Amino acid sequence: MAELMSKTIEMQTPYEKWQDTEGVRSYKGFAADLNTLAVDPWPRKAANGAFINLADQESLDAYVLEIPPGGRTAPQRHMFEEAIYVVSGQGATTVWYDGLPKRTFEWQAGSLFSPPLNAWHEHYNGSGDTPARYVAVTSAPHMINLF
Repeated sequence: MAELMSKTIEMQTPYEKWQDTEGVRSYKGFAADLNTLAVDPWPRKAANGAFINLADQESLDAYVLEIPPGGRTAPQRHMFEEAIYVVSGQGATTVWYDGLPKRTFEWQAGSLFSPPLNAWHEHYNGSGDTPARYVAVTSAPHMINLF
């Protein structure tokens, strides 16, 4: 019985399990260079990306997404907050709710924006020559673990 009480059991949270199914690497530790971080093909987003889980905390997460020249992401919507900071490049984002008109706005390096909660959104790279890269901070871990 004493052996069982002293044994550590590693368990994954629902968020960690979901993150594993996304198929992109996750950077951990205490720092990440957002400009040079290697990114993997991320089919669900139709772009290249990587998770950033610094200090192994799970109240917020982050990810880097790189949209290829002339590319666009797959339409997405989600029930967690997301704040996006554009690291490099330029482009536009279209946002809409079912049954309502679409709205489009432009962004560039240094822009900061947040798609409305549960709104469809799609990001477009405005350059045919260079990728566009952004970092997003989300409340996904909390929401995925909650539900």
